[in-house]
Amino acid sequence: MQLNQAQIQQLYAFTSKHFVEHYDLQTELVDHIANGIEQQLSENSDITFKQALNNEFRKFGVHGFEDVIVKRKRAMSLKYWKIIFGFFKDYFSFPKIIATLSAILFLGLVFWNIPLEIKENFFSGIGALIIVLWLFFMIRNKKQKKETKKRWMLKDQIDNIGNSFNLIHLIFFPIINSNLLGSVLRWQVFYIDVLLAFIIVTVVLISFIILKTIPQKAEELLTKTYPEYKLLQTL
Repeated sequence: MQLNQAQIQQLYAFTSKHFVEHYDLQTELVDHIANGIEQQLSENSDITFKQALNNEFRKFGVHGFEDVIVKRKRAMSLKYWKIIFGFFKDYFSFPKIIATLSAILFLGLVFWNIPLEIKENFFSGIGALIIVLWLFFMIRNKKQKKETKKRWMLKDQIDNIGNSFNLIHLIFFPIINSNLLGSVLRWQVFYIDVLLAFIIVTVVLISFIILKTIPQKAEELLTKTYPEYKLLQTL
């Protein structure tokens, strides 16, 4: 027995009522539940739509859709960082790799040739500058944020760039503010300066990708991920 459009809409409302906020996940759950309901109705003509729905929902356990939501968010977060890494790899392919390696080498030579005290202050300044730039772009992107009629998980990942900043903050800023950095800088070894230059260039590139590149390509990425995305925005 095929469910009608009104029943499908009831399933969307049901998932929304049970804290599934994103349309893409709602659609997956609706398809899954609808198949289960249709099978039940085909096997037992006495069962009602509501009873079949409750039977399907019980299969998700005492936590309902919570586990599905958590798993989907993890998967989407991984997809988001794969997109970032994809853009990042472009900077290490020809011809961009020439500019990338030149920037790393130039910065490494600067570190090699400046006094230790200036070098330590430089790293602190870089950290402060990155924070300022992130705050600037976060505020600007929030003002330019394009609202859609439905919520999509990937779009939330793109819009909530503050989450990405927290991750970079956890990885990068302990390095530039640690006693270990001071000890490393005192070694006065050129390849160490180049390695530190590589770290800074990497953080700058990733920040640029998250703050500038991905928001500019958001519509393209969303349409590629969700074929129905552009159509639903016009309805």
